[in-house]
Amino acid sequence: LFINQELINEFICPICKGVLTEPAMDLCGCQKLFCKNCLEDYLKSHDNICFISGNKSSQNPLYIKWVEEHIKLYDVKCKNFSDGCSWTGKFSNYDQHIAECPKELLSCTYEGCNEKIFRENFDKHINECKFKPITCNYCGIPIKKDEIEKHDLVCLKKEIECPQKCGEKIERGKL
Repeated sequence: LFINQELINEFICPICKGVLTEPAMDLCGCQKLFCKNCLEDYLKSHDNICFISGNKSSQNPLYIKWVEEHIKLYDVKCKNFSDGCSWTGKFSNYDQHIAECPKELLSCTYEGCNEKIFRENFDKHINECKFKPITCNYCGIPIKKDEIEKHDLVCLKKEIECPQKCGEKIERGKL
């Protein structure tokens, strides 16, 4: 993520392995930075024993705002770099970029579809997805896109020609 790889160890939480969020220090003496939530959760579940030193922590973690502000100034590249995103910018703009990144993988919103699609192809997928519900023109029931033709053959509200060849059209369900 960081363009200057030497910074990785300074700004990575040893618990979650992500970039520090609300950097905090355990006051046990180890002087290592953690994400505030990671550290608080860890200390609660481990009887206030430090993740790094194994020492007992006597106080609540200390939030260190200047570190968070410092991190925001560093240049980063998009996490989707290997998928073709060439964006680079300040870490302070990273979340905004990810919210718009064309190479971010999104999950299809239709029930039954488990596909992950790049944001740049998402609209096309949503329109073509075989799980997209389409309303039957005859009965009004939502049917999956790939099943609409099959439904059309059995829809009880669809008018079909009388099987007696009288020329009348009648709803399939009223035959």
